[in-house]
Amino acid sequence: MRMPQFVGLIGGKPSFAYYFCGLTEINGDQNQLVFLDPHLVRSSHATNSCDEPRTLDMAQLDPCFSFGFLIKSEADFYDLYWRLDQGSVLFATN
Repeated sequence: MRMPQFVGLIGGKPSFAYYFCGLTEINGDQNQLVFLDPHLVRSSHATNSCDEPRTLDMAQLDPCFSFGFLIKSEADFYDLYWRLDQGSVLFATN
């Protein structure tokens, strides 16, 4: 979620789908995903703010989800490719 090209994550838990746009840090642990509910309907006069952000513990996240990236240029593409390639070493399994 710290990559400059990252724009969000779509997923959730059984029977619920959300758009995750951030990650909170609680006591040094990054375990709460900040989300918007795309099924929540508001009037056109409502503001895009809320009193308390909605969060979901990462342990509750269903393993089926999609990442969103915004690529603005060829250089941006190669930067993302490099970042993902570097991360693949961290997640490699034998």
